[in-house]
Amino acid sequence: VAAPTPGKEAPGTGTVPTTPCNAQYVLRVNVHYILRSNGGGNFDEEGDRGSQDMEIPGQQTWYQAPTPADPRGRPVVLADTNSNGYAFAKGMLWGAIGRLQNNRRMTLPVGNTTPNPFPQLSYVLNGVYFHRNDALYNYDHVNYYARPEGILARDQFDALGVNKGSELNVFIMAQNTNDNSLNYPPATYANYLYLTGGASGYGHSANNIWMKMGNLWRIHLYQRAIHGVDMTTTTSAAATFNHEVGHLLNLYHPSDPDNCADTPPSPLGNNVMESGGAQEALTPCQIGIMRNELTTRYPAAYRTCGCMPINAFFTLPACVSVQYLAYRNWVWLDARGSWADNGTTGNYSVQEVDQQNQAVLYQTGGPYPQTGISVPVYTTITGDPKRYKLVLRPNSRYRVILTLQNGCNTHSSTKYINTFCPPEPARGAAPVVALYPNPSTTGEFTLQSTGAPDGAPVVRNAQGAVVVIERLMSEHQAGGWTVTYRLAAPKAGLYFVETGTGATRTVKHLAIQ
Repeated sequence: VAAPTPGKEAPGTGTVPTTPCNAQYVLRVNVHYILRSNGGGNFDEEGDRGSQDMEIPGQQTWYQAPTPADPRGRPVVLADTNSNGYAFAKGMLWGAIGRLQNNRRMTLPVGNTTPNPFPQLSYVLNGVYFHRNDALYNYDHVNYYARPEGILARDQFDALGVNKGSELNVFIMAQNTNDNSLNYPPATYANYLYLTGGASGYGHSANNIWMKMGNLWRIHLYQRAIHGVDMTTTTSAAATFNHEVGHLLNLYHPSDPDNCADTPPSPLGNNVMESGGAQEALTPCQIGIMRNELTTRYPAAYRTCGCMPINAFFTLPACVSVQYLAYRNWVWLDARGSWADNGTTGNYSVQEVDQQNQAVLYQTGGPYPQTGISVPVYTTITGDPKRYKLVLRPNSRYRVILTLQNGCNTHSSTKYINTFCPPEPARGAAPVVALYPNPSTTGEFTLQSTGAPDGAPVVRNAQGAVVVIERLMSEHQAGGWTVTYRLAAPKAGLYFVETGTGATRTVKHLAIQ
């Protein structure tokens, strides 16, 4: 979805407000993808993964390859790297912003003259996160509060939410797992293609600002299988997103009733808060309720005049080990989770520092001069920002600053990386929830835990012998830590990865190809 032009806040049928600078409120949004522990089952960092791991045991679906029992088969969708989680999150938010900027007139009642002012609301993508966690993966929109899969259960927010008191956390749940969720005949894909959403409540609630959205990944793959390309899922997601934000800003469905005389309760029209339809119109009464909520109860919502807000976001591990540097002397600086509009420019600034974060003034043999370096991220926006290889030397520490700027905004984010990893602590109770990739073709694997790393795992081969592993890097993310290891002498076969002690001990299988 194309980005709106900065400063054009109410094109089309919307009415530009008469405030001095057309100021609008901006909500910060964090988007979280819940994947299976093996890394499948949703959009990930590199694409949509295709239909290879889409089926849920016991469900018949439409994408099956030909078999002797079903020689016709179904369309099989290959992975599309352009449809990664970063791109989908941005497309959804740009679409949601565009729908607000083009606030339409109400279609019902026929002949109505209800005004359609600009809602003066926008969003900025604050971060994109990917979580491999089987326990939090499934969702169910019939048993609303079932733990943890209910569409209104807060387990994902409690475990993985970021800046819970001030930012909106959105959880992209992959697949509906309730076979009886819709009134369709069993064994048809229609049972599992229902786009649904749920918000944490009506109006602002301290440390409780979140929503869940379900089935977007499956619907996206269905559109690709049937039409060859997905042209509609981000549009539908944008409409659902604005609907759930409406609940968070104290709006009800018109049929509830909603205390607004200018919203017809029935039949289905085009109001944002209706449970279906075009969902593209907000009335003056609804906008007034939203504005009151933003003004009085959302202190973290900030205001901007004329320019699109931007946000610098990039990924960087906290440390890489000597073993890692022995065969790869660089890491990716990845700013694809940043939020920017047309014309944004930016750069990375890299400086070697000491353990007190003071600049190292005299280096011998280091890749960066004493004044640091500046690497362009954007020249002009034509898509995702560039990824940059940060070259490292052993036993060093680096400060990396990503700075973005457009016509009237500048935003920076700072992270540090050590090229040595401190000793792993004694094993504790933080459970490992994911092991990926599995199978591994390189001998490398990553463990994701809900707390600080709980000590090096014990890896055994199929004969029960302990094999040597090397720690490569550690990274602190929303909801826990990820630590990457490599088998010192990988050979194809099945391995057993044991983590934790006592009652918290777990064993996971790892296949090396």
